[in-house]
Amino acid sequence: MRMRPCLRTLLCMMLLTVVAPLHARSSLAPVRSGELPSLETTSPPSAIAVVDGQPLAISENTAWRLDEANHRWVRLAWPATQSGVAGIIEGGKQTWLLTTAPDMQAVTGVARLQMQHDELQLQPLAALPGPLHDARGAWSGDILSVAGIDAAGTAHLWQIRPYSEHPQWSALAGWPGAAPPTSLVAQSAAVFITVPDVSGGTERLLRWTADAGWIERGRVPGRLVPGSGHALGQADALYLVREGAGDDAPAQLKTFQTITSAWATLPGAAPADVIATGAWTDGMFWARRDADGKRIDFGYARVQSTTLLLRWLDWIVIVVYLAGMIGIGLFFYLREKRNSTSNFFVGGRTIPYWAAGVSLYAANTSSISFIAIPAKAFESNWQYLTNNLIAVFGLMFVAIWIVPLLRRLDLMSVFSYLETRFHPGIRMLASALCILT
Repeated sequence: MRMRPCLRTLLCMMLLTVVAPLHARSSLAPVRSGELPSLETTSPPSAIAVVDGQPLAISENTAWRLDEANHRWVRLAWPATQSGVAGIIEGGKQTWLLTTAPDMQAVTGVARLQMQHDELQLQPLAALPGPLHDARGAWSGDILSVAGIDAAGTAHLWQIRPYSEHPQWSALAGWPGAAPPTSLVAQSAAVFITVPDVSGGTERLLRWTADAGWIERGRVPGRLVPGSGHALGQADALYLVREGAGDDAPAQLKTFQTITSAWATLPGAAPADVIATGAWTDGMFWARRDADGKRIDFGYARVQSTTLLLRWLDWIVIVVYLAGMIGIGLFFYLREKRNSTSNFFVGGRTIPYWAAGVSLYAANTSSISFIAIPAKAFESNWQYLTNNLIAVFGLMFVAIWIVPLLRRLDLMSVFSYLETRFHPGIRMLASALCILT
């Protein structure tokens, strides 16, 4: 028995759909790594960051920036009244310093850092409600978060909106265990913190949200380089994780998916003896001591988006699909072009009820139904289920009242009904709005 051509085409498309993913073995997120010029100094930087698009290194009361050509480090004028620096908070175009009082090691304030004409400028915020040890900070949207441990060993998480009319720090619940934080990442409306495990195991990763409070989201696959957590994209966090026990052990870039809690190792550089990290464009850069201790070496890694994501099998699937759709359309057009418009658009009104029902529901289904809504429900709750419940009742209304009405009136679409009931201009307006939306 000979197989019909359309059936053979359908089977070939199904086979290619299965084979194509197996063929693509290379990473869809390649990483580009490299080296930056070394800094000749024996004083290791306490913090590094990208400020106004240029890498910056801070060591005690000295700062350097990398010149526009990325050839050498230039010393900057440091504000004379500024106290010590305990860390840097980065978030897009915003950069903030965690500052310490002259006679204290604890963090007591936060100041916005800007750079103009090789001069650093600081805009301090309201003082923290209390001094914090092992403080970490994160920026997301318009909210600045700071976490740390006070002198009594209590964990604190404070947030502020620096650009509100009256910015004030608000206190949130501290994380359980009160272990000193090793990183703090803000992603969307959540805050992610990593803390050592008191039992001696790998570090714990916890998430805070306003609705659920603190929830443990798993373990770090290794030892985190302190302060190396940075937000990446819309639902990922990037970390530098050591696999060995010593501080000079090589570290690898790993991403944490904030929705699924899955860890992934990025290919590329594995720096050792890292002493500071900072956020780079879609990646990270780091500082490490050289062998003789007379200079600081810098490296970077960037997650690159690439346009070479489709292989030849992918293109075959796309071309076969498009050719199949065009072929089906041409076939029925040539077969039905001598018949009435009603036959072409509504199949002579002989479509069985089950096919019409499937068509009604399929018209409301898209990739959002399979990808975006399940991911949102996994991350938060099932509130999006109400959309599907409403769709069921809406389709029942359409099937019981609207479709029979159109069939009785011998109309081909709801737009024809608008013309019959109101005016041709209403039909044209509704058709235009449907096309645009």
